[in-house]
Amino acid sequence: MASSEEQFVTCSSEELLLLAPSIRVFLNEAYEGDFSDSDYENALGGRHFMIVVGGHLIAHASVVTRSISIDDTAWSVGYVEAVAVAADFRGRTFGRQIMQQVTDFCRGKYAIAMLSTGEHGFYERFGWVRLDAKTFVETANGLVRTEEDDDCLMLLSDVSDLTNARRVVALDRSENPW
Repeated sequence: MASSEEQFVTCSSEELLLLAPSIRVFLNEAYEGDFSDSDYENALGGRHFMIVVGGHLIAHASVVTRSISIDDTAWSVGYVEAVAVAADFRGRTFGRQIMQQVTDFCRGKYAIAMLSTGEHGFYERFGWVRLDAKTFVETANGLVRTEEDDDCLMLLSDVSDLTNARRVVALDRSENPW
């Protein structure tokens, strides 16, 4: 692609393998070196959304399916991971464009979608709401409280009363459970 026109690209993690090295480098640069191998692994296994401009990846997000219990009811949740825009392209609507694509996908595929962020205002404009619940991770040794994540979770769902949940439990995964 030689033009500077933007192009939306979606693909599965299997299709992504052809681009994996460049996406890994992009995410590390977009997160200013703070995107671990575990973060990358957590972003795999689902659907990837990308914006390419002039042949260069400038925005990415993925949605993976996770089993998460909300007040003791298990759900198959679309969990948003690895949302990033290249530094030179921030503030130019690419983040909004990629999140609109992700939000539309989640609404069409999942009864519940979730993400973890410290940037609540950005996601609220797409209909995501804060989830004010105590967070836990199910490990091989039982439940582990993850208080540091209580204020980070956001929810996208038409299922009533979930925003009043008291407890959210995810299966443990490497390094960063939420």
